[in-house]
Amino acid sequence: MRKRTIAGITAGLLAVTAGAALAAKPSEAGYAPSAKVWVGQHAAVPGAVVNVHGVCRNSKVSALTSPVLNIRFDRTAGDGVRDYLGQVRDVAPGGYPVVLTCQAAGSGRIASATTTFRVWPKQIVKVPSGAPQTGS
Repeated sequence: MRKRTIAGITAGLLAVTAGAALAAKPSEAGYAPSAKVWVGQHAAVPGAVVNVHGVCRNSKVSALTSPVLNIRFDRTAGDGVRDYLGQVRDVAPGGYPVVLTCQAAGSGRIASATTTFRVWPKQIVKVPSGAPQTGS
């Protein structure tokens, strides 16, 4: 008799806690926005066009910016990846950030990802002038 009472109380508690668990909202951590950005080429000279790729999970692209790239949308690829084209501006050589910002609808939660893109110096082409030198 005592075992039946304990079993009954245990079953009742399990039913109550299971009901509470089902009524609870899903964890927001499971729906947190995430962002990832990468550039097809890690470096280029001014004037070159490079591929930039970004993906936002549980959110939408809010902005894709870089102080060195003129970025425009190209197409949506598979798996939610968005492809962009970026033309390298005429800037000083060095490393520059490329930042993707994603924003979740409704909650306004934001995620961002940053990668570094390097600009190489322009190649200077010297055009020879005059006739070629010949032997004396």
